[in-house]
Amino acid sequence: SAITSICHVYGIARSAVEQFLSGVDLDAAYESYVIYSSCDDYLRDLFESEFGQPKLQLDEVVWFHLTRTARSSNFSEGILPLGQVLGRVWKMLGLLLEDPEQKVNLAIMQANGVKDFQFGLKTRNSIHYGPYAMLVREAAFNSDKICNHDYLEVPEIIEDICNGYRKQFGQCIYGAVTSKLEKCIVKFKSNKCTSLNLLAPALLYCWCVVRNEEFSSFANTCFDSEGMPISREQIISVEFL
Repeated sequence: SAITSICHVYGIARSAVEQFLSGVDLDAAYESYVIYSSCDDYLRDLFESEFGQPKLQLDEVVWFHLTRTARSSNFSEGILPLGQVLGRVWKMLGLLLEDPEQKVNLAIMQANGVKDFQFGLKTRNSIHYGPYAMLVREAAFNSDKICNHDYLEVPEIIEDICNGYRKQFGQCIYGAVTSKLEKCIVKFKSNKCTSLNLLAPALLYCWCVVRNEEFSSFANTCFDSEGMPISREQIISVEFL
């Protein structure tokens, strides 16, 4: 789908895109020349030297929100920012825990505060509310390669609560919580960010696929809704893995 989008924007055939990308050796180029731009921008420059500038602007872009949640989640209200969803997270965790003492301890934490720096950082400033998403779906399965948090393993805010619980009560509830949640990818469309700069990481991702190269952090970029919900109408699919 990324290659199809590239073809549409530049008005060229898929075979031409694949043939061009398969013939570009970025490693050799960086070894042979002094190149000051990042590999995705450099590849886009090469691509547009061959095929010219984009023929179309971007009206909407498809993104992938990564999470781990209860299978009953249907995102009927869309994808909510942290400030709107935090209360539901606490409620969900309380339902997941079976031990009565752990339930009481969790309620104490919710009332009195979580002794975890990351939790405080995210919840006290709306700049961290998201919701967030990835441009390339494959980023979900390459968190180690791109040095990113593994959102399919556990959402950051749930990990922060589990860390705070361990610090305060000396017990680990991480396994009890994550074992009852399922990996989930929510695909949605948005017109919030439609910069043509998104073509560079998309092109590099296509290059990685065509040449069977290792996935790179430059082959992806992130979306920040900046505290605004993603509406249900924007959601294309909800996929539990």
